[in-house]
Amino acid sequence: MKIAGKLIGWLVILIIGLYLISYLTRYSSLAGSGEGTGVFSHGFRAQFQIGPDFNAHDLTSGTITVEATHPATFMLSGHVSPNYRSARIDWFLYREHQNIGEATVDLENMLVAREGNATRLNPESISRLFGITNPTDQDKLLADAFVKFLQAARDGNLPRPNHHGHSMSEPLPGHMQHFATGFSLRPLELAWTVGWIACGMMMLFRAKIKKPNRVPGSD
Repeated sequence: MKIAGKLIGWLVILIIGLYLISYLTRYSSLAGSGEGTGVFSHGFRAQFQIGPDFNAHDLTSGTITVEATHPATFMLSGHVSPNYRSARIDWFLYREHQNIGEATVDLENMLVAREGNATRLNPESISRLFGITNPTDQDKLLADAFVKFLQAARDGNLPRPNHHGHSMSEPLPGHMQHFATGFSLRPLELAWTVGWIACGMMMLFRAKIKKPNRVPGSD
């Protein structure tokens, strides 16, 4: 019972310390930013607005949406952009006629697939995917920027996760929400836990040293 009481008391110290650290640093990081060490699942959703204020009358207008997720992984810091392996594209575009569709992208092999047909991902295939048969220079610029965005997702070079999201600039204006969720310990919480474990081990070690040796035949 004495040992159990000490163990419970020691666990209470750990929990109280973690609670106080979490409370006092609650404004230092926001949900979804991936702060700390632990297991994180990442994901992003980017929507690009190609509007009439940005395009001339003979250029493409509409919206393009990209979504991707990354499976739960242990990380020393979740505040990073992982290497995404696949993504989903949805678009609603208009130029000479309306074009609506969706496709999946194999980012590891840089292939884009729609209705079972896969092709190499490059600016030319993106233009065809969006129904642009005779792209202008501006259309080519947009397609090239879109491919570079997907490459950044593959290579882990997207803006890092945060709570409020990121504004995307021309030639692909829009907004991206990049988030990281999971179980983690922030730096102070991790330091407290490590210190708690170290102190506990030292106390056990000292208790073992102070424990008197039994002399044979003394019972």
